[in-house]
Amino acid sequence: MTTEAIIGNIEYTVFTVFAASQGTAEAATWILLSYVWSAVGIIPDSFSAAASCRLARIISNGEIKVAKMVSTQSMYIATCISIVCSILMYVFRHQFVWCLSLDETLEDMILQVIPYICLCYPFMTVGGTAMDLNDALHLYKRAMVSMALVTTFVMVPIGYVMTYIYNFNIEGLASAQCIGYTAAGVINIMFFMTADWDKAVTKAQGISGAGSPYENYEWDELPNEVKDAAEQLGYTQGIWEEEEENNLSSYDELTETQRFAAARLGYTKNTWDSL
Repeated sequence: MTTEAIIGNIEYTVFTVFAASQGTAEAATWILLSYVWSAVGIIPDSFSAAASCRLARIISNGEIKVAKMVSTQSMYIATCISIVCSILMYVFRHQFVWCLSLDETLEDMILQVIPYICLCYPFMTVGGTAMDLNDALHLYKRAMVSMALVTTFVMVPIGYVMTYIYNFNIEGLASAQCIGYTAAGVINIMFFMTADWDKAVTKAQGISGAGSPYENYEWDELPNEVKDAAEQLGYTQGIWEEEEENNLSSYDELTETQRFAAARLGYTKNTWDSL
């Protein structure tokens, strides 16, 4: 996660150098634009982080069906929030820029870039939310590598071409950011759509070392899919409610199907063998 955060700041640092090469006013404008990005993104980004924490907890409980529902709704809600924030920024852009600078040159430059940010951020939010949810699914390495590749081979090269070959102003850098963030978002959405949820549950429960979240449930209180998983492991209502041992005493004796059932109940190898 630390490496991911470092990689995420490389692009902004390099682009600051590109902006500085364009002139002093461009460099100052580029720095001020960080506040515009933050203003538009603070609410949707905070929501995405909260959704990731919630998903991580649900995953650790082995509730895959609920986790999928929560993650899908989180992406919809985060995107809607981002659209609203982008519209508000665009409508009140003059008032917001007035709070940042009273210099007419800087104001004009910032106002030229704000439409790019407002148009881009909803797309960024979809991908950013997917990235946060991927972190909850313990896909840190994929998210880190994908962001590093996009930064190295998409954003920075486009920013260089915009600045030094076509001699565009900071609008070219803003365009490069929008393209790069959108590409990274698409990649993370693909990772999210193809994620192995059973493996994520196993990893989460292995880290937490927790047992089954259903241990204190009565048999009739178990969700149907959890009850089916329990039956695959040899549980009956009597065994479950009397907390008797079943015939499968070792995790290594379980078949592949039974191991998935154990994961559905919230068990890992260590917690199952300790029963």
